[in-house]
Amino acid sequence: MKKSDTMVTLARVTELISLMPNKLLLKDISEKECRIIWDFLNSHRRLSISNHMLKINFAKELGVFVNDIDDVAGGRPLCEVLTWEAEIEDGTTIITLKEAVSVIQNAYNNENWILPFCHSLSVKEAELIWRWALDYRWSSIRNRMLKWLKKHSQLEHGKYTFEEYMNVIFYNISPAKIVKSSNVKLQTWDNTVTPSKWWFITDCSKMIHVCEGVARNRNGTLNAKYMPLLNGDEDCWVWENPLGTGMWHNEDIELSFSNYKEPITHEWHESQMLLQSYAKGGFLITDENNYYLLTNGTNTLYGQLLSVRNVGHVRVHKAFRGGYEFVIGFSDGGEIVDAATIIMEKLPFDLDVALKRKGLNVKSRLAFHNIEDCLVVKLNHTWSPTDGWHLCFVDIENDMGIDDIDDITDYYAIVGDDGESD
Repeated sequence: MKKSDTMVTLARVTELISLMPNKLLLKDISEKECRIIWDFLNSHRRLSISNHMLKINFAKELGVFVNDIDDVAGGRPLCEVLTWEAEIEDGTTIITLKEAVSVIQNAYNNENWILPFCHSLSVKEAELIWRWALDYRWSSIRNRMLKWLKKHSQLEHGKYTFEEYMNVIFYNISPAKIVKSSNVKLQTWDNTVTPSKWWFITDCSKMIHVCEGVARNRNGTLNAKYMPLLNGDEDCWVWENPLGTGMWHNEDIELSFSNYKEPITHEWHESQMLLQSYAKGGFLITDENNYYLLTNGTNTLYGQLLSVRNVGHVRVHKAFRGGYEFVIGFSDGGEIVDAATIIMEKLPFDLDVALKRKGLNVKSRLAFHNIEDCLVVKLNHTWSPTDGWHLCFVDIENDMGIDDIDDITDYYAIVGDDGESD
C-alpha cells in the first residue's frame, strides 16, 4: 500500500531503498516518498563535525581510547563500527528521517549523543544513516534509486532530470514524448537592431515552452499541469498575464488553457520603457525564426533562506571575518534547491528578529539551524575590491512567498553556471 504519511520514518526509507531497483513495485511507493528519498540521497548537508572528531567523541562515550576503537575495528570503516551499537529490531523504530538527519546535521551542538542515537536504530537503519553521514560509498546507494527511476520510466538511455522521470512514472506522460522533445534555449538579445516581433512578459521566470506535446518550464523541467491538454501540434511560448488570471502565447494557434497575444505595435525604443516597472520583466523576441530574451539586466534576486550557522571567524576571499553563513535556495521546477551561501558579519536587526520569531538561537558555533517555512530575502549581486563578485543581503520580504522566489536559471544567468563571476 502507498503511504501518505506526512512524516516518513527512517525505517520506511531504509526498506524502500533496500528493495530498489528490482524488488520495489510502483504500487508500493508514493510520489511524495519518491521525492523525500531523492532529496535525502542527494543532500550535501551532512555531518557537521569531522570524521576524526566523531571518532574521538565516540571513544569518550564508550570510555575507551581512540586506538582501542581502531584495534577492534580491524580496518573496517567507522560507519560499520557505529552500526555495531544498534539495538532495535528491524521495523520497530519510530524515528523519522527528518529527525535522524537533524541529529547528524547538529552534531556539533550536541554532547553524548552518539551512543543514544545508535541505540535508537536498527542495524539496517544504522547502516544507511551512517553511510550517508560519512559519505561512505554513497554513490552506490544513490544509483539504486536512479536505476529504479530508469526502469519504471523506461527512460533507460540518455540523461534525464529527476522531474522527467517523475512525470513519466506518476503522470502517465509517454516516454516517447520525453525522448523526442527538447528544451528550447532563449538566446540573449544584444539590442543593437530592432527585432521583427516582440512581446512583453511581466515575470520571465514563469515562461513555458510548448512543443511536440510537451510543456517545459524555462529551466527545461517538465510542466505536467499543461501536458495532458496538448495534442502535439503546438509550438509556442506561454506566459502569465500581468493580472495573474490567465495565460498568453505568442503564436496564432488554439490552446485550451491560453489565449493568443498579438505582438507589441509600439516603437521598439518606446516598448523598452516597460522594463522600468517590472523587476522580473522582459521581452520575448522572434527574429529570423530564432527566440531571444531581453531583460532589464537587474542584479537583484529573490531567494529563500534555508539554513544558518554561526561560523565564527572564517576566511572570505583574502580576509578573515566573523559572522553567519546562510544557505540560499532558488526555484528549480517548483522545488526550492540550495544554490548559494552568503556570509554576514552581523545579523541585521530585522533578520535577527525574524529568526528569533522562528525560535532560532544562532549563538552556538557551527551548528546548522534549518529555517522552517518560507523566509524570502532580497539579494544584490555586486562587486567590491575586497570580495569580488558576491551576493549581498538587502532586506527581508515579509509579504513574499514561495511563488516569488527567482528561478535557478535566473540565478545562474546573473552569477554564472558555477556560482563564480570573476
